[in-house]
Amino acid sequence: MPGLVAARLRTAIVDGSFPPGMQLAEIPLAERLGVSRGPLREALQRLIQEGLLRGERHRGVFVPALDNADVIDVYRMREFLEGAAATWLVRGEGGAWQGPINAAIERLRRAIRSGRWSRVVEADLGFHSTLVDSVESTRLSRAFQTLVAESRLCLHRLEAFYPDPRDVLPEHEAIAAAIRDRKADRVMRLVADHMHESVTRLTLHNAPVHVHDLSQGASRSPRRPRLQRNPSALSEPPGEPSRSQDSSSPGRG
Repeated sequence: MPGLVAARLRTAIVDGSFPPGMQLAEIPLAERLGVSRGPLREALQRLIQEGLLRGERHRGVFVPALDNADVIDVYRMREFLEGAAATWLVRGEGGAWQGPINAAIERLRRAIRSGRWSRVVEADLGFHSTLVDSVESTRLSRAFQTLVAESRLCLHRLEAFYPDPRDVLPEHEAIAAAIRDRKADRVMRLVADHMHESVTRLTLHNAPVHVHDLSQGASRSPRRPRLQRNPSALSEPPGEPSRSQDSSSPGRG
């Protein structure tokens, strides 16, 4: 029962039914779900451990609201871990990882064809988890899974920036191809571009922030992507915004 309750709550959080900042009070929530408070408490604790909920002493349980700093931190850590994993696969012996990664790409294709963003989110994270798990390092996979829950919250917010879900696929296919072709420099650049692009999109309508360029040790303000033209182009690296650009009023154009 706690697992079923946790699954229902997880879906409600990820799809926005329980929005960021919402408090989950035990009694009304138990009545709403038709369960007793025991299984509900256990489910809430599971989601707190996953990072999908935040427990505050003497206040209760809340859906976390990720600000720009949180988003940047999540994707900066993902760049470190996924970049290391991809490089290990490129330079390692054997190719046992090819089957699982190819299967993850196919699951992403099927999710995109379904037209349901929630399925795209899970398939997207499934690809990245498969990449990391292919290293066969228990500690690396465990460290990465702590970021997966927060990434779910971030990816849900990305739906508005991908009016055509098919735009998600080329980024992942390019990473898989670079690993298969054993191009270490290219795969590192693609992983970095993928993370930086996500940060740019996620922080587009929030206060101006600086994205740390891990490869060059410099900070830069994220550009506004030209979403209506090519929302997933990895070939165009993030650039410096114009000094005359008013970053306080970002738009989609």
